[in-house]
Amino acid sequence: MASHNEKTYSLTNRAGDFNEYEEVVSAFRELGVPHGTFNGEFFPLTEDEAGFVAADSIEVADGWNIDLGGTVLHHGEKHVAPAMEVSYGDGGFASEDEARDFAGRVHDLLQPRISGTGGFVNVHDGLVPDCFVVECCIPYGYVRSVAADLDGWKRHLADLVDIRADLAAENGRRP
Repeated sequence: MASHNEKTYSLTNRAGDFNEYEEVVSAFRELGVPHGTFNGEFFPLTEDEAGFVAADSIEVADGWNIDLGGTVLHHGEKHVAPAMEVSYGDGGFASEDEARDFAGRVHDLLQPRISGTGGFVNVHDGLVPDCFVVECCIPYGYVRSVAADLDGWKRHLADLVDIRADLAAENGRRP
C-alpha cells in the first residue's frame, strides 16, 4: 500500500467545498500538514490558503473556462488545482474521442507553463460523467510568491493559462 506521502488527495472540489473523509484526515495527521477548521471541524486548508480558492472561474480560451475552487495534497504538499471540463455528448464535443483529443491538446499546451510553477497537469476521465477534466496543480508556495490575495492570483493565473493564441495558431488563424 502506498504511503500517504506518495498519493494525491483531492481536498476541495472546483466549487471550494470539502467532503471530509477519513483518509485525508489520516494523511494530514501522518504528514503533519497544517490545516484549518470550519465550524469547529477539520478543514484541509488554512485560512490563508482558503483565501486563494473560490467558486469562480476565468476564461482560458474563447468559450472555455477554468474553475478556481479545487485543491489537492500531492506528495505532502498542498496545491491549488484549477480545472477545466471538456465534455462530450449533449452540449459538448460530438464524440468522446474528440473530447479526449482536445483535453490532450489543452494538457500539452498547459504542461510547460504549469511545470514552470513547480506544478503539473493531469487529465482525468470519469470524475464527471461524459467529461474529461484537465486539472492544473500549482503549489501554494508559488501562488503566494506571485499574489497577495485572490484577485492578484486570478490576474496572474489568467495570464498563465490563457491558451487562446496557441489554439488559434494550431487552427491556422489569428487569435
